[in-house]
Amino acid sequence: MRLFTGIKINAGDEIIEMQRYFKNRYRMKAVEVENMHITLKFIGEVDDREVEKIDSILSGIYFNGFNIKLRGAGAFPDERRARVIWIGIISDDLLKLGREVSEKLSMYNDEKFSPHLTIGRLKDITNISEDLKKYRERDFGEFYVDHFSLYKSTLTPNGPVYDEIKKYFSRD
Repeated sequence: MRLFTGIKINAGDEIIEMQRYFKNRYRMKAVEVENMHITLKFIGEVDDREVEKIDSILSGIYFNGFNIKLRGAGAFPDERRARVIWIGIISDDLLKLGREVSEKLSMYNDEKFSPHLTIGRLKDITNISEDLKKYRERDFGEFYVDHFSLYKSTLTPNGPVYDEIKKYFSRD
């Protein structure tokens, strides 16, 4: 089973408008609104019996609820050779939580936490730097985070399907 931890995001009109803008200009597969999330840690393929161990680790993470601000935009690996378009996230508390989750699950992979919200994947490597200019300083909303979740990800011909396995709530 393919797993990751993340925080579900409810996409506002500004995010949907940005997706539409890039989809109309480039060959882009937009992230479905119901699938929008901030990945804390991609765990990858694990045996079913590993889920209990992962749950035990995640249950030991304590945090207080916090606000995140979605602001600015960019691309991976960079704007001139873009494959993924993302919205930036501002929150020291999210950084702290993401690093802790990443560190405690480092036995599954050693990728470091890089906070962002993926809004689409380009089908071709593309230079989008000019079109990103109007989004670099834009605010996309603020959200209160009181939990994160463990998700199962199933890849299908129509795109990924995310099933929430368990929620991990803040202390407050």
